Amino acid sequence: MHTSTVTDLWSEELRLWTEGAANIRDRLAPHCLMTLPGTGPLKRDEALAHSQAAAWGDVRISRRNASEHHGAVVLAYRAKARQACGAPYMAWCTSCWVPRKGGWQMVQHQQRPEELPPAYVSANAAAPLGVSA
Repeated sequence: MHTSTVTDLWSEELRLWTEGAANIRDRLAPHCLMTLPGTGPLKRDEALAHSQAAAWGDVRISRRNASEHHGAVVLAYRAKARQACGAPYMAWCTSCWVPRKGGWQMVQHQQRPEELPPAYVSANAAAPLGVSA
């Protein structure tokens, strides 16, 4: 697996967190499946509709792992993000990307939220990520 390919895919992954649905439409394969918190499996159009309401800011990706198999690349990581309302969010995530139409498209994404202690949530609701009150 080429380092530049993995670097590009990490950039694409971050864009999916921070850009609106109109900007991510071309990055999702027609048969893409997602499982997001509070949902069952979502097909591509359902996931796009869900992303309309999920505006993320101050996204940090850590604990990065990448694996290639038969041309597909799987990314696994921990995400720390903040929604527009200010609530912090942490999740363990996986995404699978495949080469398609001269670029890369996501065919799968899943998030497993990491429980945050209530005291952390209330103390850090307005603080920038990585800065504890």
